[in-house]
Amino acid sequence: MSSVLGLLLAKVAPVFMAQILTNDEMVRWGWRVPLIVSSLTVIAAVAVLVILHESPVFQAQAGADFFKAFVHFPIEIALVAGVAGLWFTGIWFVGDWVPIYLNDFTLQPILYSFSIEVTAQVLLCVSLPLAGFLSDWKGRVDIMFLGALLLWVTIIPLFFLYTTGKPALVLLSDLCLFFMLALVGAPFFSWTSESFPPRLRCTAVGVGMNFSLAIFGGTAPAVASALLLETQWDSAPSFFLTAMAVGAGVCLIFTKRLAPVPKYVDPDPAP
Repeated sequence: MSSVLGLLLAKVAPVFMAQILTNDEMVRWGWRVPLIVSSLTVIAAVAVLVILHESPVFQAQAGADFFKAFVHFPIEIALVAGVAGLWFTGIWFVGDWVPIYLNDFTLQPILYSFSIEVTAQVLLCVSLPLAGFLSDWKGRVDIMFLGALLLWVTIIPLFFLYTTGKPALVLLSDLCLFFMLALVGAPFFSWTSESFPPRLRCTAVGVGMNFSLAIFGGTAPAVASALLLETQWDSAPSFFLTAMAVGAGVCLIFTKRLAPVPKYVDPDPAP
């Protein structure tokens, strides 16, 4: 719940502030408001620190060798990185780049674009627990593959709706894309934890996720803008996210066949 709240504050607050404040107010003081509001999540972090304690398994093996994760679980780390690429790219692309695209790159800026983004991102936060429930019911990999498959099939036609200039169609596209991203994102974080033994879990997950965040997620807005400017084709950026969906789908197929979760063997079990 704290993760959903943090995402809601981090994604929605800046968009909401940009909607109600003038550019001058945003430059002078408005940009500080999302930071202050997001700091409320520190309360949840402190509560976790005070109330919860490390498990006996972790305490017995604290200080595991960093390189053991690469030696014993290279395939699993690569698979985590591949699926994480779709989640991080989608969040940056749909949640951050698209609002700029709608206002600065289209021939006619979309009316109510910020309100549309706030509504869609609120739905994302609501969809995450639902997607998590589905993954508990049907399995992590199956639900993530469904999300990746739906994104692969629908990204290009849904992105075309952005070019129509009609707010209702833009909202529909946003809602669909965020819901499909939730199908990938909600099971993903549980799946990554289940993919590794406790002794190497934080290291392996951190490497796979942060690699994708830096290489794919962090560069998504720049790549999308470059594709649009170089091709002068409104739908060109959607192919980048399509490629990420295909890559994540392939990783999930390999996961299903080669590295079923959570069937792992701790290579160096704690005494």
